[in-house]
Amino acid sequence: MNIEETAYHEAGHLVVAYRLGLYTDTVTIERRGDTLGSSLSEGSWMDGSTDEAQLLVLYAGSAAELRHNPVSNVEGSWKDNEAAEALLAAYDEKAREVERVRLRSIVADMITKEWGAVEAVAQALLELTTLYDDEATLVVDAVDEGKDWRPLVADYRHLTGRHS
Repeated sequence: MNIEETAYHEAGHLVVAYRLGLYTDTVTIERRGDTLGSSLSEGSWMDGSTDEAQLLVLYAGSAAELRHNPVSNVEGSWKDNEAAEALLAAYDEKAREVERVRLRSIVADMITKEWGAVEAVAQALLELTTLYDDEATLVVDAVDEGKDWRPLVADYRHLTGRHS
């Protein structure tokens, strides 16, 4: 997976989590060991989210990556897929497959609907590498309001003492 695919992958996680009302924090495309990027909303489920919401967030990375590049092999999704399989372990094999297909369809529709926000977050990641605290939500909210996210994030970084 290249850096651009990683940006779209992480943007997908972030936007779907945000739209589901889940807590989001830092999202990055900085490589750390065998991790190509991360969204700290992944795997941090102390917010009361349901298994379905968690699964949608887990599947959103590969859905966004594939929307951006339909020939991507989504190799960076193996950890997401492992986490999803752990959540689906209570189902028998046939029910697991039905649930996988159903949830991947839902998340593909969400990614299509939210594509503008996914693109903006991916672009922000490509420009800044990491979005901290509320920066990613500033990007999504700016898209919703038809605004440029760049000055909002720059102002936020200035106020918080974090400079690009």
